[in-house]
Amino acid sequence: GRCFQKATGMSFRQYLTGLRIEEAKRLLLQTDKRVYEIAEEVGFAESKYFVMKFTESAGCTPVEYRKQDLQK
Repeated sequence: GRCFQKATGMSFRQYLTGLRIEEAKRLLLQTDKRVYEIAEEVGFAESKYFVMKFTESAGCTPVEYRKQDLQK
């Protein structure tokens, strides 16, 4: 764990959450799956927790993220 943090500047958990959020962003834009389905697919057991982490990372909710892309 320490070696990973030293090499990346973040904990393994932070790194994994980041990967999950990036995959969720891709799925939000490329599929019509519901948010809870995407949450499960990327490894979050609770969709509420997924929405909280997504919002922290992206600055908007998953639904807002999807709508932003549709408006472009």
